[in-house]
Amino acid sequence: VMVPRWETTPQGDYGVDSPGMLCVSDAAMLQEEERKKYRGLDLLVNPPTVGSANINSTSDEMTMPGGHTTVLDLRDGGLRPVYEIRFDIAAIAEDIRGVEQRIRNSFYVDIFLHLMELGRSARITAEEARMRDAESLLMLSPALDMITAELLTPMFDRILEMMLRSRALPPPPEALQDTEVAVTFQSP
Repeated sequence: VMVPRWETTPQGDYGVDSPGMLCVSDAAMLQEEERKKYRGLDLLVNPPTVGSANINSTSDEMTMPGGHTTVLDLRDGGLRPVYEIRFDIAAIAEDIRGVEQRIRNSFYVDIFLHLMELGRSARITAEEARMRDAESLLMLSPALDMITAELLTPMFDRILEMMLRSRALPPPPEALQDTEVAVTFQSP
């Protein structure tokens, strides 16, 4: 299996500081916030209630959304929520948007969207497009270098070796018969 690393340290064999590694805590926090948001909405829409014993219900205490608890001494009778919920949905939604933006930034989504958009914009000059392209590639160049060194070059070397072994390629010209052929790639 050929798997390029994002970045390495001089003394280590394992990749470090990849986008997924940098935002794993944000991903876990996003999942937890989404879970809490929907639990809060469920409690707002379908709150657990408490009511007098003469209301037809089970006698088990239920504090989950939609649950009901009966009590013998409810002074006013009737039904009421077990607890009052003050759930600020706008605040949690804003926090979720912030966490999602940090995850997008970790995975360079804006840069990739920018690269996709470069050819489509008719309002910028060719020089502006070239400058933006160069700036985006400069930000991604360490990762592109690792992909080239650890994925593309070994993969093409392996493909070339397999093709030579299976005789899928014609024999090289006489001038190249005894020379070593090396394939090199350069980042743009």
